[in-house]
Formats: sequence, C-alpha cells, structure tokens
Amino acid sequence: ESRLVMSRRKAQRLVVEEVAKRRDVDEGLHLTVAMRVELLAVVAVAALLAAKSTPPDALAGLAAPAVKEALAAAAVGGAAAHGVAAAVAAGVAKGKGRSPVVWAVKGLLGGVMAVLKVRSLGPKEDAGASTSEMS
Repeated sequence: ESRLVMSRRKAQRLVVEEVAKRRDVDEGLHLTVAMRVELLAVVAVAALLAAKSTPPDALAGLAAPAVKEALAAAAVGGAAAHGVAAAVAAGVAKGKGRSPVVWAVKGLLGGVMAVLKVRSLGPKEDAGASTSEMS
C-alpha cells in the first residue's frame, strides 16, 4: 500500500512538472498569417500615401488629389481600426483570463484578425487549478 501512495505522489509531481513546462502558445507575441497579412495591407497603404517605398515615376497615377485623399482616409481608418482592435482584444483576453497586454499588442498589429483569434480561444487553464483537482 505504501508503494501505491508513493507512486501516486510521484505521478502527481510529474504531472505538476509537465504542466509547469507546458506553455500556452497563444499567449506569445507571434502573429498568425492572417494578422500579418492585415498588418502588411495597412502598412502598404500608408507607404503609398507617404510615397517613400516606390520611385516617383511609379506613383504618377497617384498624384491626383482624390487618390491621395482616398489613401489618407484608408491609412487613418486602418490605424484607427487597429487601435480599437487593440482595446477590444485586451478586453476579451482579460475576460478569458489571458494576458491583456499581449493581446493588446496583437490587436494593435493584427487588427480584426487578432480579435477573432482571441474570441475563438477558450479560457486559459490555470496550472494551480488542475493540480488541486488531483488531490
């Protein structure tokens, strides 16, 4: 019987160590492909507006005031949308027990795609809760 108790304690210790090792990959600052594509689209519009990324001859068609105004509106709108996405992602993350700071950064960079990702995640599992259930 004492061997059984020792085996159970050893198993519990191993489980605790494994849970401590395991990381939640969604809590890192990496961006999904969809978040990167959205970020690149906003950056591309801003770069076209600033005309810093291409030679002047290639921008001859963009010289019209209406086109510049449309690009400016798109750049401002994209930046505002990403700001709102940062706030929403942080709020959703906090409600699910996840890091609001990480998800605010992801929302700022990844926009709506970050909000959709954090909404699709379940609540973060607490390592302490899973070990207390075993006792």
